[in-house]
Amino acid sequence: MYSEHRNNERTQQAIKLFIQYPEFILFKKKKNYLGIQLRKNSKNKIVSICGKDLFIGSLLKEVKGAENSNNNILGQYPNINKENIFKLNKNKNYIFKKDDKIIGYLIRNIYKLNNIENVKVKNNENSGDISGKLDINKIQNCSKKYFNEFKLNKNETRTKKCDKHKWEISNTIKRISQKISDNEIINKIYHEVKHYNILNKLNYFTLNKELQCAYHKDNRNNSNYVMLLNKNNTLDLHLPELNLLINNKDNDILIFNLKKFLHGNTEGNIKDRYSLIFFDKKIKKNNNQQC
Repeated sequence: MYSEHRNNERTQQAIKLFIQYPEFILFKKKKNYLGIQLRKNSKNKIVSICGKDLFIGSLLKEVKGAENSNNNILGQYPNINKENIFKLNKNKNYIFKKDDKIIGYLIRNIYKLNNIENVKVKNNENSGDISGKLDINKIQNCSKKYFNEFKLNKNETRTKKCDKHKWEISNTIKRISQKISDNEIINKIYHEVKHYNILNKLNYFTLNKELQCAYHKDNRNNSNYVMLLNKNNTLDLHLPELNLLINNKDNDILIFNLKKFLHGNTEGNIKDRYSLIFFDKKIKKNNNQQC
């Protein structure tokens, strides 16, 4: 009766009911699975996003710079007047809809990251425009001597590969990206939380340590949705095209379409901050080989 398969099925059914009937569902954490209570509640909230309109109930007030939410802010860090922002309630679960389609959901206080500090992270493996405009004073010392041999990309967030060097330079960040099966700790976390996501498969992960992301899209994802977990997090996630600020904190699980929409982190303390993202990664094929 309490097998892992049965518990995973119970959790998935609870999430499905949460998405379908949020006005009647309350989550109730059990020992080995996520259960529900059937009653009217004020803990869950549906957020409808229609074009440039603000959310129901004036959920989010005008955000400074939201009107400039196209690609000209790619690689820039959010500059938001937080005094004019009404954040999502940290005690409420949320379903986000656009054009009557679910683009994400946020479940509060569900999962706690353990042993994440034991994961070894490599330096400077930035695969996208997520580290802001390139600053020679921020890059690793071993890379500075090569800086003048490269050309910057159009957003000045990283260098382009050249014939002499088959790699790129970006601002120093600590990041790893690999198959989940390649790491015992991450693999364990994945198998514990995968049943909280019913929108797409997840087979890869990225672990960002002490990183504040600039505006970018997850263009290299194979599917639209990602699962985001945090530890020691004080940063909010800003989606300017949706006029949305998500304050996903420790123990929260955020499932969201981050391939379609620009997003970046607001300012905060990034010391010892971990951001773990599960996603479905595109596989490049070269001479019938996967890499």
